[in-house]
Amino acid sequence: MPEQATKTAPASKTPAASIENYPTSEDISALAYSLWQARGCPDGMPDEDWFNAEKALKAKAEA
Repeated sequence: MPEQATKTAPASKTPAASIENYPTSEDISALAYSLWQARGCPDGMPDEDWFNAEKALKAKAEA
């Protein structure tokens, strides 16, 4: 009987440790809320707070 080729997923280029340290949406949400409060709770631009929170948490995880 011929051998069957096994298919495997390609190896991830991201180290496992960085995936474990990757911020969750809950982490990002909490920090984004804090950033919004620190800016005086203005209307509009929630994406800016989310982006800044995500960026800060990713930088912290990579450090």
